[in-house]
Amino acid sequence: MICMKKVLKITIIFITIFMILCQCVPVKAYVDIEPYNPRESGDVGNGIVFANKVKRVLGIIRNIGIAVSVISLSIIGLREMLGSVEEKSRIKDSIPGYLLGLFLVVCMTVLPSILYNAFAQ
Repeated sequence: MICMKKVLKITIIFITIFMILCQCVPVKAYVDIEPYNPRESGDVGNGIVFANKVKRVLGIIRNIGIAVSVISLSIIGLREMLGSVEEKSRIKDSIPGYLLGLFLVVCMTVLPSILYNAFAQ
């Protein structure tokens, strides 16, 4: 019987390899469609105004999230250095939750920016 930890490790390795391979495979699209030009259709103003507002809001959320993350990490580090043995073990249990929150804040603010920059040419 295979231990669940071994299955999890093997699964993570395969997923990582798959993600790396997906990044390396070139994608070519053969499409014969004329590119959309917003200046010809008159849609320039609304899209640019909305995109600027979204960029501003995402920037504010990202900056606040990063500031809160740095402050939280400083507090966790101080508690780790100055705490008792029991408190240190409780702090080690809270670190994965901190990292998950940091990952979510960064991804939810950076990912839309990356997508916007990739598709806005």
